[in-house]
Amino acid sequence: MDPPALRAIIDALVETSNSHHQQYLHQAWTEAAEHKAAIEKLKENLKFTESCLLDYQETFVKPPDGYVANDRLPTFTIPLGEGSDVPAKWIKQLDDGRVAGHSEHDGMGDLPYIKEIYAAPQDSALDPAEVLPFWVRETLQGSAIQYQELRRAVRDLDDWGLYAKVLRYQQLNEDILSLKAQLDLNHASLTAAQNAQLQSVTRLEAA
Repeated sequence: MDPPALRAIIDALVETSNSHHQQYLHQAWTEAAEHKAAIEKLKENLKFTESCLLDYQETFVKPPDGYVANDRLPTFTIPLGEGSDVPAKWIKQLDDGRVAGHSEHDGMGDLPYIKEIYAAPQDSALDPAEVLPFWVRETLQGSAIQYQELRRAVRDLDDWGLYAKVLRYQQLNEDILSLKAQLDLNHASLTAAQNAQLQSVTRLEAA
């Protein structure tokens, strides 16, 4: 084979080899870029999953300390804002008769929503409510021992609304007694001031 033909063959082989090499480099670069993008996507997915898991772990999947599942106050809802609200999932009656509640969206850092509850009326047209017995009112307004016994008895009925009503009545009674005492004190102060004014007038007249 003459030298020119041999050179032509060699040049063709070199060009083919270079072309294959460039194709290989391009393919390797493309695969590396795709692999890097896939890794970044996996990292993003992992970060998002970890965030969701953390949010899930921080929500109440079981009742918080002192709370029970809300199977007694179906109308107890918790506002979320913009006019929307959700049912309370966990509830607890506080010492003053009010009820604290958490929704299913709440977590360890969320404060409970607190609201008043009321005793459900039991009367009807065929069975109207009776006048509150005198002894009940006397007990509610009586000594601390009598009231505590009645309070425990009502608490044992496991009627949160009725229990809250008893606590509220007793609190109102204490408020009325306090206001009456303050009113009596103010009345006594007014009488003393009026008497002092009369004495001042008498002294002025004498002078």
